Amino acid sequence: GLNDYKRLLQEGRSPSTFKKDLRQLIHSVRNLFGEQARIVLPALPVERAPLFRSLFPMNQILYKVAEVWDHQKDLLSKEEKNVNFVTGPEHYATDDWAVDGIHPSEKGYKKWGEHLVLRVFVISNDDEMEA
Repeated sequence: GLNDYKRLLQEGRSPSTFKKDLRQLIHSVRNLFGEQARIVLPALPVERAPLFRSLFPMNQILYKVAEVWDHQKDLLSKEEKNVNFVTGPEHYATDDWAVDGIHPSEKGYKKWGEHLVLRVFVISNDDEMEA
């Protein structure tokens, strides 16, 4: 998430290093739960977070960095079995965000969770039909 973006600035941690570390995490999860464990890598909809909208032009840089990190997740989902990259819901209401303007509110987390479950269900069904 945003902490990974901060590490880019503070430590020079590259997107490829993020991808390598995320792959190691995926393999650790599989070691615990088995090869059939479905792993979901969600996109972070930072471009929709209210706090960042007022930070033009800096927000444009943040949005591009977020795209690069999400791209690494998308690549992993194509390279690893049972790993799914899921983008966020298309629409967010004002009350979907917590007071800090960065994190979802309780309602926003519920919306996000329902979206993830539906997307993974659709992906799972698509995978079964291809098998």
